[in-house]
Amino acid sequence: MLLRVRIAKVILEVVVDHRNQECFCSHWIIIKCRSFSNRLQYPVLP
Repeated sequence: MLLRVRIAKVILEVVVDHRNQECFCSHWIIIKCRSFSNRLQYPVLP
């Protein structure tokens, strides 16, 4: 019984962690895209 609970907890942690990583990745991509579009709007003169 305890083993089953432990396995369930591990699975839950993995699922939650995976969702957080996906959130982080999409957030990072949005930031990168925004900074890229800002660069296109305001070209940096050398």
